[in-house]
Amino acid sequence: MQNERPTPGRDALYRWDRVHAITGLSRSTISTKEREGTFPRRITVTPRTVAWLASAVHAWVDEQAAAARAPIAPVAIASDSRPRKVRDTEPAPA
Repeated sequence: MQNERPTPGRDALYRWDRVHAITGLSRSTISTKEREGTFPRRITVTPRTVAWLASAVHAWVDEQAAAARAPIAPVAIASDSRPRKVRDTEPAPA
């Protein structure tokens, strides 16, 4: 199976096996991500056949790779941010 991108100016339709080979995602994960709006929506080709636009799948992979390469911003921690024991201000009942 080739993992080549479609010819510029012509988009291809990728069936499930190709999308899985490119992304490594399971069917349930893809369905969940589609519902969340974080993965390209499938196209119904026939009543029993769905596919994804190749350009959309590759764009998603590129976005994931860019996000993985992005530097993580350091988190500033105040010097007095250690947890402290909280004391009751009222005396315990006798």
